[in-house]
Amino acid sequence: MAMTNETREFLESLWGLYVSDKPLYYEVFCINDDGKKIVKFFEGPNAPKEVSEWLSDNYKKLVNGRYHVYYGILPRARRPEKGRGSASDVDRGLWLWADLDYKRSYENLSDVPIPEEGKERAREVGYWFEELEDYALRGVYRSGNKWVYVERPSLSKVINEVKEKLGIEPTIVVDSGGGYHLYFKLRYELEASKLRKLEELIVDVLGADKQSKDLARVLRLPGSINPRLNRAVKVILLKESEVEPEELMKLEHREAKTTLSVSEFRLLSDNELLEIKEAIKEAWVEGQRQYLALFLSGWFAKARVHPISVAKLFRVIAEERSDEELEERLSTIYYSYRKAYGTIKELEELDRVIEDWRNEGVLRRSVSRAISKELEERVKGKSGVQEILEQTVGEERALEIIRRIEDILGYASPFRDSLTIITDFDKNIGFTNNPRLLRIYRVKLDNGRIVPLKLVWEGAITSLTVYINPIGGSTKFEVRWESRVRRRPLIIPPSTISEIYEKLKSEGFLSNSRLGEDALRNIINAFISKGKAIVKEEIDTPGFYLVGNKVVAVKYELRDVAKEELREALELLNELAMKWYGHIIDKFATVIKWGIISPFIFIRKQLGRQYQVPYLILYGERDTGKTTLAEIATIYIWGLEPVTEYSIGVGKANTEARLVEQVSRDTFPRVINECNSLFYNPAIINIIKTSVESTIIRGKFKHGRWVEYPGLSPLIFTLNPNPPVDFEGLELIPKTAWLLHFTAGEVISPERKNEFNKVMTPNRLFKLRALGQYIAREIIDNGPEILKKDWIELSEELLIRAYKDVGLEVPKWVYETYKERSLEEIKEDKIERIRVKLVKYINEQYARNIRKILASYEEGLRSIDIEDVSIEQKLNVLLKNRLIPFMISRNDTVFLTRSIISELGLDIASLKSLAELLGWRYHDKKSFRFGKKVTSLSVVEVPIEELAEFLKGEVGE
Repeated sequence: MAMTNETREFLESLWGLYVSDKPLYYEVFCINDDGKKIVKFFEGPNAPKEVSEWLSDNYKKLVNGRYHVYYGILPRARRPEKGRGSASDVDRGLWLWADLDYKRSYENLSDVPIPEEGKERAREVGYWFEELEDYALRGVYRSGNKWVYVERPSLSKVINEVKEKLGIEPTIVVDSGGGYHLYFKLRYELEASKLRKLEELIVDVLGADKQSKDLARVLRLPGSINPRLNRAVKVILLKESEVEPEELMKLEHREAKTTLSVSEFRLLSDNELLEIKEAIKEAWVEGQRQYLALFLSGWFAKARVHPISVAKLFRVIAEERSDEELEERLSTIYYSYRKAYGTIKELEELDRVIEDWRNEGVLRRSVSRAISKELEERVKGKSGVQEILEQTVGEERALEIIRRIEDILGYASPFRDSLTIITDFDKNIGFTNNPRLLRIYRVKLDNGRIVPLKLVWEGAITSLTVYINPIGGSTKFEVRWESRVRRRPLIIPPSTISEIYEKLKSEGFLSNSRLGEDALRNIINAFISKGKAIVKEEIDTPGFYLVGNKVVAVKYELRDVAKEELREALELLNELAMKWYGHIIDKFATVIKWGIISPFIFIRKQLGRQYQVPYLILYGERDTGKTTLAEIATIYIWGLEPVTEYSIGVGKANTEARLVEQVSRDTFPRVINECNSLFYNPAIINIIKTSVESTIIRGKFKHGRWVEYPGLSPLIFTLNPNPPVDFEGLELIPKTAWLLHFTAGEVISPERKNEFNKVMTPNRLFKLRALGQYIAREIIDNGPEILKKDWIELSEELLIRAYKDVGLEVPKWVYETYKERSLEEIKEDKIERIRVKLVKYINEQYARNIRKILASYEEGLRSIDIEDVSIEQKLNVLLKNRLIPFMISRNDTVFLTRSIISELGLDIASLKSLAELLGWRYHDKKSFRFGKKVTSLSVVEVPIEELAEFLKGEVGE
């Protein structure tokens, strides 16, 4: 129960998405092995926080009482007078789930297939478990007179099986302490009856616990303890993914093997045809019926209703309404279905039906496969079914008819017709988006009639495009908004619902602030659930990605490069290598090799963690050309402009949010300059490490939704003068980055630097982009398999291929690679820098403050020349006279205070880091008396003798 933050965030991800005008109740249910129960209900949007606080307050009671802590997955529309909630208390939901157990029982512990030491432990305390790789688990626990053996497979195996069976992945996976709980977030809410069908399907297909089909189901709550194996219940996978209910319904049809599964078009039942006929027959009047037939056939086509059903509908209406031009109505079916799908076999089936009708005498002449040009032109001035209906039956009746057809088809009109969504089924209250009146209302459904209650928005959504990013990130919506108070439509670019709400509110369209965001969210969900939205699954960030089994370029212009252009780029690269970077050719070659494959590093992560590529850290003396080299290998080869967007100062990446924003923009590399301070921040270090290893760099709750940020852009860091060695981050660096050291002997003179800048202008360096274009073409043409090679081997292969393709000899530098320095070498360099600075400081202080020093000899006291005074003697004299402000001498011990870092200009984060690096003792708080005052200081403790030995450079000899 100590993990209350995880409890709160988990419940926010499940419960925080519900919006309702009526109270919603959330259940927590606890029970122990003695049958003692605790049932608690929490109301409203603060329920996640209140539950986590309640668990924290009752931690000891629940753990000591061996309580199993469960929670209700779905909100309860009613609070039971007594006891737990039941399925009748659930009226809707956004989640499906599966409870996967991997248990079998044994009479005797000796028969359980676990090690002997495990059996001994189980006899002693009643349980034993062993955690294996990738969340696999095996264990045993006592249950009454039996022993229950748990053998849980790896998480990746379970997810792969789910994908094979359902075609989807879970949104959340919880380690229940013994099994897995899988959660699937639906794209929109479903009412209870539909939700129950899909939950039954999920459970049956996955072979999950049959009892979990109950909509009032409770599952173990993350943050609690499962007493059986005494393991924490915790979230182990949480991602931004949603399930389209219609896709699962298709799975239901396949599982049931119905006759309709052979066709993607749905045949309407006789009752459904009768209901639609009754709804529209009064509007089937001369002068309007051909328009009505045309719009209805277009609507039915989009809803994938079989054209034969549409023909049957038109026939029964024509017969009842004495319409003698049935042939004209049937022609609209051919027009609409061919416009939507082209030539399909369902129209051939319609041909045979129409031929039968002609033989029966129902039709007097042939049916045209098209509509007249005159009708096609006239209908362009009509907005949709609603307009036609309003002219014959009035606005109120038109809305009622549209909603009834919509309910039957499960698909909204694709035209400029109203869309109504009921959000409170008890009161039959919801919202209507009316693009004819350009308003959004709160409405009540009264015996089929849609009665407006309140105006919510002065405007309406006239089109909606949904953008789903397959590589992670939040779903976004592009809205076309029209209003009578604004002459032109407002196009809101892809944004979250909260962002859309704020934009419309700021423009002055909001009429009811209490209902505004609820109405907008429900209308957008209705657009999606009823097929009125355009859904696009596409990547909106520039770069290179693995889509399916292909490498694709997104928002990056690829062009064919002439051989002369590529040759010029390679000759320029040779000039850079031999004339300007020949003195550090191994470093030049390594950085260039990294640069030419850097935009594809994200794809390598998509292919698997074993293909990850380290980031580069270029560190060392100033004026050694580190930043320029990094920019040549990345910005200029890939033609990245403006340069300042991809070569940035540390100020643009010195917080978690700023760094995440830089890394999630595109897949092209970024250079972060003079960034020593980044590596003193453990949170930043963790983001860098995650970005190297994973496609997702960070996730967080935003407006009640879990939002993921992809780790797209690889990084080169430049540091002056040496890398940090704080132990909080140092151990991670070799695993995630390649360190390249630039020494004092490699410093470039000002004259040489000026000459380079004159010769190598940005315009000339951008000629290298021809090489980037060539590399991109080679990788795209060869597919993702080429990216599975060792990154250095791949880079060399691509460079060799480029030189040979233009008839140039492959230069020797292509085969050079920098030999990375070891962690111990880096530590030794750091220690030596500290020693040199400290010795220099002591010598300067002594020369400035001490005129003479006396020493005892056989002939008596005499002074010593300064050049003959040892560093140890200087230290003792300075300490005795208190001339080193950051050293406090007590007996035979020296205490170093925090000011040593600033006084010496040490490139180190803290005293603790200094102590760990030098192997001395750190005190977070130690008391010192200065006169009558006692002060507590953070200090590093070192014996004077050991400090003197360090200054002489004799430690470890």
